[in-house]
Amino acid sequence: MKRFVLFFLLLCTTLIAEEKPVTVRVLLTKLADKAHIEVKGRHLLYNPKTEAFLSSSNKKKKAPITAHDKGLYWDEILSDIYALRIVPDEKNCSILVNGIQYKGWIEIYNIGGTINIINEVDVENYLKAKLSSQVTQKLSKETLDAIMITERTHLYHIIEKGAYATWQLEAEKEGYLGIAQSRSVNDAIERTRDIILHYRKKSFAASWGLDHGGRSVSFPAIFRIESAAPPGVDNLPSLHERAKSKWKTTIPLQALEQIAGQETLTNIEPFRAEKSHKVYALRFIGPEGIKDIDIQALQTSLGSHEIPSNDFTVTIKGKKAHFIGYGKGLGTGLCIASAEILAHRNASVEKILLTHFPEAKLINMRQETGKRPSNSIVWQ
Repeated sequence: MKRFVLFFLLLCTTLIAEEKPVTVRVLLTKLADKAHIEVKGRHLLYNPKTEAFLSSSNKKKKAPITAHDKGLYWDEILSDIYALRIVPDEKNCSILVNGIQYKGWIEIYNIGGTINIINEVDVENYLKAKLSSQVTQKLSKETLDAIMITERTHLYHIIEKGAYATWQLEAEKEGYLGIAQSRSVNDAIERTRDIILHYRKKSFAASWGLDHGGRSVSFPAIFRIESAAPPGVDNLPSLHERAKSKWKTTIPLQALEQIAGQETLTNIEPFRAEKSHKVYALRFIGPEGIKDIDIQALQTSLGSHEIPSNDFTVTIKGKKAHFIGYGKGLGTGLCIASAEILAHRNASVEKILLTHFPEAKLINMRQETGKRPSNSIVWQ
């Protein structure tokens, strides 16, 4: 009898492990003094460090959680519990952190008298939440689907690289706000569920932007990382409308001198990605020396409205720097303007993606791995 019970428990454990979908761990708060945790509905508590089951409850609980010298404090002292996992145990259970509801489960860690909070959520629900606030313009179904697959490809790449990391993404940097959703994004996620791109049999760093001005460049070329990814494309469909995307900006040298930490600037030299017009950094030159600043840092300092893209030339005239450029964004990966042109030509999602990511291949990861869909309410 004991052998049968042990076999049954092992079988159930195996089935549960097999059903867990691909998940991502997102840091919600870092080294905070406290956070407000609210749980509605039946839930389970575990110690994530040991996977030990602690307790279950049907009662609503709303209280600040803080680090304690004996463990954690959440309306009561949790003695010798320095890490806590809250897992929903019914469909209508909800977990809120600082007033924001999240899918998946929540983990709280005592880190030297402060707390870190991590949300582990399945890939599909994470994408629904993140992209609902980022994809707001009206687009064709084909372009929406292409965006979802591009984002999912990049997310799989991040997860694979950080498989053993405590967390893989930070909510604030990613614009991740719990379960916020839009109907169009939700539908696109469901249409493309589990589909990603492979390049040389692996996922890769991928991105998308509004308008590449007809020319794209690989993700590693702009972000200066060592990573295999499809090459850029010199002749995207939006190239024929490049002139429409032209922009001009004039910036006082004083503003650039402050950013570069120089009293006087005499020249500005762009660093361009190999075989590309795209700028990945600028060198500011003055009597005091030189200062190199990457394009993202410059856009952050000035505002992306000042430098809309990295496809530009720059000249100094008098006390001003004159920028003339094309497009909007960093020119890597999928171009929304080109995708819409292709969609209006009745191109398929696959055609749109392979136009932007040469030598890539569409893969259904669930079919590839043979995993069954999860029936757990945690990932619903």
